[in-house]
Amino acid sequence: MERHVYDRMAEIDRDHWWFVGRRKILTALIGRWRPKQGPLRILEVGCGTGSNIAMLQQFGPVDAIEPDDHARAFATNRTGIAIKGGYLPDVPLEDGRYDLIVLLDVLEHIPDDKGALAALRPKLAPGGRLMLAVPAMPSLWSGHDVAHHHQRRYTARTLEAETRAVASRAGVTVGRVRVGDPRSRWGSCSSSGDIAYSWRLILMPVAVREATVVHEVAHRLHMHHGPEFHEEVERLLGRAPKTERAWLKAHGAAMHRVGR
Repeated sequence: MERHVYDRMAEIDRDHWWFVGRRKILTALIGRWRPKQGPLRILEVGCGTGSNIAMLQQFGPVDAIEPDDHARAFATNRTGIAIKGGYLPDVPLEDGRYDLIVLLDVLEHIPDDKGALAALRPKLAPGGRLMLAVPAMPSLWSGHDVAHHHQRRYTARTLEAETRAVASRAGVTVGRVRVGDPRSRWGSCSSSGDIAYSWRLILMPVAVREATVVHEVAHRLHMHHGPEFHEEVERLLGRAPKTERAWLKAHGAAMHRVGR
């Protein structure tokens, strides 16, 4: 981001209602979704001026990385943490170390966002979790995004693009792709080829979303859950979605309550 953006952020991020309110929300979410009891080993990627570090330290020791020299120096002075420099996906980090990795308004800055997430996944300890916050609604794109060097805003259209890409690999067509607010399903596929998803998939781990997309596209070939259907899912996904099913079994009920 531009230096003046970091300077302005450092002036207001301790007391401004938006930053204060967001930290309260993040504190509640981490408390609800923490992967284990006891201290967590936490990594904040793109810590900026360091305004989230004290909040994260409520849950355990925090490591942080920040590519901007000016912001990193400010955050180091503010927090007393030796913050690493560098850019994803090339920052050397220990595999299997972290119980929680957070990227708070960071992913939209990275040209290869999927590559960055793929690079971070091995850094999680078994059972570890990744927390993301990103800007939405491309219709709100403005000079603010330009000054912050955003590459994109995120949208439900992500699901449509992924669905059509998987359908192309499967050799099938799909009709309309919609995102709604179903009470009990993550997705559905009609006999006419229309596919619908729960908006909550955008909040879930990328692997869970991908497995759900593959599940619905596979119904374009097999409108049942027999052996042929599961074979097609594994072929399109490249693996059996055991981990993704386990995640939904553990957290699906709570996810259905989000926004209600």
